[in-house]
Amino acid sequence: GTIIEVDVSDLGLVTQSGKVVWGKYAQVTNHPDRDGCINAIMLV
Repeated sequence: GTIIEVDVSDLGLVTQSGKVVWGKYAQVTNHPDRDGCINAIMLV
């Protein structure tokens, strides 16, 4: 998928699927069955 930088600070980013993504970096999958699904890369 494509790596994008998401500026969400300490807040969670709510996707269209209702999932909450934490962290500043997220990987968007290109799978047709998971269109719009975002996998969070946790930064500690």
